[in-house]
Amino acid sequence: MNEHDELPHPSPTPDPRWREGYHFNGYDPASSVGLSISIGIRPALGVREEVVMIHRSTPLAFLNLRSLEGADPLRTGSLSIEPRVPLQRWSIQMADVFQTAGDQPTGDVSQPVELAL
Repeated sequence: MNEHDELPHPSPTPDPRWREGYHFNGYDPASSVGLSISIGIRPALGVREEVVMIHRSTPLAFLNLRSLEGADPLRTGSLSIEPRVPLQRWSIQMADVFQTAGDQPTGDVSQPVELAL
C-alpha cells in the first residue's frame, strides 16, 4: 500500500455497481462509546452513500444518500473526511441529526450530533 491508496480513484468503468468505499471504526473506553462510519462513492450514479453509527446504550444512526457535489466527493455534505497523513491519520467532521436505533422501538427520536475527529 502507498499514499495513493487513500485518495479517490477514478472509476475503471461506467458500471453503476462500481463503488469506492471508506470505512472507519473507533472506540472511546472512557465513555464506552463506539463509532462506525461507512462511505460509498458511486460516480456512475452520481451519489454518495453515508452510514454513521454511534454505539452506546441507546445507539444512534445516520443514513443518507446524496448527490455528489463539486470536485471532492470526500467533502460533500454534512460528513467531511480528509486524509491528513496517508495511511495513518484522517480528519473527520460532521454535524447533522441522528435517529435512535436498536432492537427496541423508541419512536421517532432524533438527536443533533457533532463530530470532530
